[in-house]
Amino acid sequence: MSLAPSLPIALLTLLGGGLLSILVARIAALLLGPLVRRTRSSTDDWILQVVVGSIPSFGWVLSAVLAWRILPTSVESDRLALDLDKLLHRQAARTADAAVASMLRSLSPLVRALTWGLGAIFYLQNIGVKTPMR
Repeated sequence: MSLAPSLPIALLTLLGGGLLSILVARIAALLLGPLVRRTRSSTDDWILQVVVGSIPSFGWVLSAVLAWRILPTSVESDRLALDLDKLLHRQAARTADAAVASMLRSLSPLVRALTWGLGAIFYLQNIGVKTPMR
C-alpha cells in the first residue's frame, strides 16, 4: 500500500475540516449572538460561549479522524498518528478552558489504541487470518 496517493487527500481533509470548523464556529456566534443578547440571564451567554469555543477543537479532532481513515495503515501512518497525538497535546496546552484541555488530553490514549487496533487488524489480515462469514 502506497501512502503517496492518499496523503494529499488526507491533508486536505484535515486542513479543510479544521478551517471549516473555525468558520462554523464564527457563523454560529454571529447567528446565535443576537438571540442570546435579548435575554437577561447570563446562563445562555455562557452556554453559547462554551459551545462556540469548543466547535473548532471538535472539528479538528473529527477531521483528523476522517483523514486517518483515508490513509492506509502502515509505518508512515503510525508516525502520523503519533504526530496527531502530539498535536492534541499542544492544542490542549494552548486552550484556556480547562475542560477542553482535559478532553483533548484524554483523547490521546484513544488515538494510540486506535493505531494499535487497526495495525493489529491489518497485520492479521495480511498473514491470512480471516473472520468467519455469518
